Amino acid sequence: MYPRAAPWTWRLYPDKRGGWTLKYRDVEGARHEHAVPAKYEGERAAKKYAEIWIDERKKIAAEKRAMQSVAPQPPSNTTTFKQFAERWTNGELHKLYPDHIGMKKTIDDDKQRLAAEARWAKWRAKHG
Repeated sequence: MYPRAAPWTWRLYPDKRGGWTLKYRDVEGARHEHAVPAKYEGERAAKKYAEIWIDERKKIAAEKRAMQSVAPQPPSNTTTFKQFAERWTNGELHKLYPDHIGMKKTIDDDKQRLAAEARWAKWRAKHG
């Protein structure tokens, strides 16, 4: 098997319409094609366009990676699963929305199940 090409390697190829096709590999090494707009006639103009286009894609990919590395913070007005579970098992949701949520009959069982799930989630987080 051949080694994978380095990311952001690219070449121009003439296409059937008389223009140019840019073939490149992204940051992950995946192959892509991009048709150079017809207004860029000639290899020199197409090459200049390709250089600028690839630089823009590099910037976009870097911004995307930077955004993914920052853990999103939930808005302050959101309800966590734990808060929801507590409201559900103590009857608060029934009091707030009696037409939609009935009174829980298995509150003790649900509390035990939720506690077991919380322990299991904590173990999974610790041990992968």
